[in-house]
Amino acid sequence: MRDYYLHFLEYDDFPGFEFGGLWEHTQGWWNLRALPNVLLVHFNDLKANMGREIKRIARFLEVEIDAAQWPAILEHCSFDYMRGASMKIEELDRFFKGGGATFIHKGTNGRWKDVLAASEIARCDEVAARYLTPACARWLKTGKLPS
Repeated sequence: MRDYYLHFLEYDDFPGFEFGGLWEHTQGWWNLRALPNVLLVHFNDLKANMGREIKRIARFLEVEIDAAQWPAILEHCSFDYMRGASMKIEELDRFFKGGGATFIHKGTNGRWKDVLAASEIARCDEVAARYLTPACARWLKTGKLPS
C-alpha cells in the first residue's frame, strides 16, 4: 500500500485504473459545487450519520423516502452490505489482491496513520496544496465546507 500511495503522490494516478487524476477530478467538482445539480457528499459525513446524509441526498434529488423502505435503505447502504456485495464483483479481482474484501476493507478513516511516516503524511498535504484551492483541500481532508 505504501508504494501505491507514494506512486500516487508523485504521478496522481493509480496503476491499472483509468479514472484520471484525483486532484483535477476533485477540484473540478469543487468548482461546480454551487450548481443546482451538484451535491458534494463526504465519506466522513456518511460514516458519522448515514441516515442524515441519505435524507440530505433524497431532499437534493427531490425524492420522497418511503418510511416502510427506510430499514432496507439503511441496510443496503451499510458498509457490511456493500462489502458483501463487492465480493461478487469480479472486476475488483483484477486490481486488488483479495478482490472486494481488500477494496472494501474496514470502512474507517485514518488507518494510514499506522502505516505511513509523518513525512509521508505531510507530503500529501503539500501535494494537495499544489493542485487544490485551500478550501477544496480542507473539504477533501475533513468534509468541512466553508462557512
